[in-house]
Amino acid sequence: MEINASAIRLNTQIRRAMAFLIVISVCLSIAGCGSAGTSPSPRNLASLAVTPANSSIVVGSTQQLTATGTYSDGSTSNLTSSVSWASSDSSITTVSSSGLATSLALGAAVVTATSGSINNHTNLTVSPALVSIAVTPTGSIHIG
Repeated sequence: MEINASAIRLNTQIRRAMAFLIVISVCLSIAGCGSAGTSPSPRNLASLAVTPANSSIVVGSTQQLTATGTYSDGSTSNLTSSVSWASSDSSITTVSSSGLATSLALGAAVVTATSGSINNHTNLTVSPALVSIAVTPTGSIHIG
């Protein structure tokens, strides 16, 4: 008799647990349906802007570039660290994964930011560093 009573108690506990799980599942299913019955539109990247546009730096210096994404819903986001960066001529300019362009030699390069199938670019011109400034005339000026 004692075994049957234990089996009956265990059977009752299992039935209660199953009923509880069914109630929880139904509640979660209803809550997940949404209030209006519509789901929000997915936010897709529509375009990229690379700034500064068409900049010039001297040999041996760096320029931080920024990639700003515009989405299909009109919102924007800084994507500088998540885009892929590339230079058209790595002997003139290299670009790190964080968008830091480093000038190596005189010339011009196109730096491109890419995210999926969306990309944009900026032109980067590398100029010689200023070595000296000459002021003329070299004579003295008298006041008075």
